[in-house]
Amino acid sequence: MKNILFLCVENSCRSQIAEAFGHIYSNENDNIYSAGSKAIGVINPGVYTSFDDIEYDFKSHYSKGIEELPEVKFNTIILMGCGEKCPIRNADKVIQWKIPDPKELSQEEFNVIRDQIKENVIQLLDEMGSLV
Repeated sequence: MKNILFLCVENSCRSQIAEAFGHIYSNENDNIYSAGSKAIGVINPGVYTSFDDIEYDFKSHYSKGIEELPEVKFNTIILMGCGEKCPIRNADKVIQWKIPDPKELSQEEFNVIRDQIKENVIQLLDEMGSLV
């Protein structure tokens, strides 16, 4: 069992998308989390729209702060382009993905970022031996 955390500032776009793809493509034994260093409490509507053609239920998702995460050791923490704004927690490995924040982009551009995140998540899970 692995613990994987996708971390950004607001936990409203990038990390939510990554968590969703983590749940879709990881084996059922892994724990997939997302959080924000300054969570804003809502998920960007573009996230839901970007998943219109992907069967995934966001009912369990909400924008949460890092302080709401369980006290576990993470195998991997992915920083979603937020640089040093994201606090580092107890982790074996920390990876920085330079992914632009899609919150102000058109839906078409938003979906390009969604697809980039999907590819990154699949590659990460494959490298970790967690890809279904």
